[in-house]
Amino acid sequence: MNPDDKKENIETSDWVKNHTPLLVIAGAIIIAFIVSFGNDKSASVERNSTAPSAERPANTGYESQTDSQGIISVTVTPLQLSATASEWKFNVVLDTHSGSLDEDMLASAVLVDNNNKQYRPTNWDGAPPGGHHREGVLTFMPGIPSQAVQLKLLNIGVPERNFTWTIK
Repeated sequence: MNPDDKKENIETSDWVKNHTPLLVIAGAIIIAFIVSFGNDKSASVERNSTAPSAERPANTGYESQTDSQGIISVTVTPLQLSATASEWKFNVVLDTHSGSLDEDMLASAVLVDNNNKQYRPTNWDGAPPGGHHREGVLTFMPGIPSQAVQLKLLNIGVPERNFTWTIK
């Protein structure tokens, strides 16, 4: 063995001795990150499975309807809609890839029954103005029983969006 090889082995050994604590700490951080990331993933699945009905529309027998005019896509699903209901509720999802969803949902919505009677929403239970995604529930107090309703959303990216359902 030549003297340079011996010197190189001693330097490598010293480097390992001096840096072992750092290597152990780095390894522990990596393991903690992996474990933490795995737990966040399962927590996310749990959160989704217990999401409130505003985020998970109930199966009410009514089809969701989507209007994708312009740069905003709007999907509406009736949650509670019947001739005998004390409230009519609609889950509303707004998405865009540009701009901000700043519309006042109470001012933008009107419900029209088959007798041409108009109803203004009494409540918006959902995301406040802003951002690229908003979701919530519009609530209306129905008047006389109706065979059909049309939900009009005004000035949300386009002058008017219409969603119509026959009441079961």
